[in-house]
Order: sequence, then structure tokens, then C-alpha cells
Amino acid sequence: MSDTIGGGDIHVLRTLIETLARTDLGARDKLQTVYQMSLAHRMSAVGGVIVPFLEEVVANGPFTGMSYAPAAAEGCIIPKLVGCYEAELHDDLRIVVASNYETILNIGSAEGYYAVGFARAIPMATVYAWDIDETARRRTVENAERNGVSGRMVIGGKVVPTHFAQFEGQRVFVLCDIEGTEFELLNPEIAPALRKFDMIVELHPGSDRDIDLFINRFEASHDTELRWPTARDPNAYEVLARLPLFDRVLALTERLEATPWAVLKSKFNS
Repeated sequence: MSDTIGGGDIHVLRTLIETLARTDLGARDKLQTVYQMSLAHRMSAVGGVIVPFLEEVVANGPFTGMSYAPAAAEGCIIPKLVGCYEAELHDDLRIVVASNYETILNIGSAEGYYAVGFARAIPMATVYAWDIDETARRRTVENAERNGVSGRMVIGGKVVPTHFAQFEGQRVFVLCDIEGTEFELLNPEIAPALRKFDMIVELHPGSDRDIDLFINRFEASHDTELRWPTARDPNAYEVLARLPLFDRVLALTERLEATPWAVLKSKFNS
């Protein structure tokens, strides 16, 4: 990897210096900000080396063969192209594909990794991809067109609980990742249709967002299992072998916080 300092490096260095000079931040906040910025910059540099070798096609996992533009609206691109992204869910995702749902609701779809992947893998399904970010929606359109599935996808913005009623009576699977808002949106007391939907929900707990309370609200309608993030083997992927070990680890980094997924199977569908 090149040691040449470019314009992007100078911008990052200037921003780091300005962060350290700020008087409105404590030492801990400064260190955390510097760490996150430095990590993101290095990960971007690693991506610049590896992404061209991946040829814009998902190499492994449940969406193998999907054409995928190397630009992530949110999250990380290398694990998606390598095919190890959220590998903890791969067995669950294969079950979803084999179940031939009529309707897939992807809430917080980013640039369409899951939405387009499901549209390719389940030819009879209509896939709804919702994201509040305009750039994410535009990239979802681009990835759908690359894979020839635009005709079976509906792309939109914000979702509210009343949206779910229109899908009542259909075989529905929901994949949701909306950074904490899932605790407000997914409530069967407000949206009774959810009781019959199978779901995978990434949970983002906080001071007012309790995992057990979320699971308990679906206790009567769903069997629920939690999946927790696990470490990736940096030596398991041949395409990364050209990188030093530290950069291989960075290349496979998906998140800084260990947020779990709730896998909810409706008792009404068994």
C-alpha cells in the first residue's frame, strides 16, 4: 500500500488536529473521535486496494453472484463483496430464501444489499426497500438495475406502523436495521399485522431501549432467538492475502458495537 500523502490524507490530518484543539470536547471524546476517523480513513485506503480485485460481484454467501456497485451508503463494502457480511445470519437467510415469501420488507435498506439480494434469490417475491436517506435509495435503484430486478422492487422512504396493514394476509418476511427506531416502529399492539410476519431485526439497545422488552412484546406471537456478532478469520479469504494482517482484520470489520439480531418466527405460520 502506498505511503504517498495525498489530498485526502492532508484533509484527515487537518481535521484530526482541529479535533484535538477543540475546547468543547473532553479528552475521552477527542480520543474516540480521532480513533474513529483514523480507522475510517485506513479502512477506506484498504478498500481502494482490495475492491478492484473483487470485480463488483459478491463472491460468497447467500447472495453469491450478485452484481454490486462498490459504494456503501451505510456500513462497509468489503465484507459485502467478499460475502461474509453479517455471516451470523447466513443460515437464517438461506431459510428465508427457501421459504419463498410473497413479500419482503427491508426497512433500513441502505444501498440495497439485502433487498436486491432477496429479489434475485426469490424470483416470485415483491421486495420493498425503505430508507430515509436519498443517496441510499438512489444506489438501491442502481443495484436493482444492475441485477435486472427493478420490476419486482418498490423503493421508498420513511415507514410508519400503519404501512404494515396493507400486507396482511400475505406471506411476509421483514428485515429491519434502523439504528434504534425499531423499538418504536415494530410494536404488535400498534401494528397487529406484525404478529404474522417472520422477521430479523437488528437491535440497538440504549438507555430507553431494552432488548428483553422488545422480545417480550412478541412473546405471544413469535418464537425468538438472538444472534450475536462473532469474529471473522482474517486468513479465510484468499482475496485478502495480499494485505498485512492488521489490514485484513480492518477489511472484515463491520461494526464497532456488538449489536445483536433478533430472529422472530411467527407462531401463526408453523
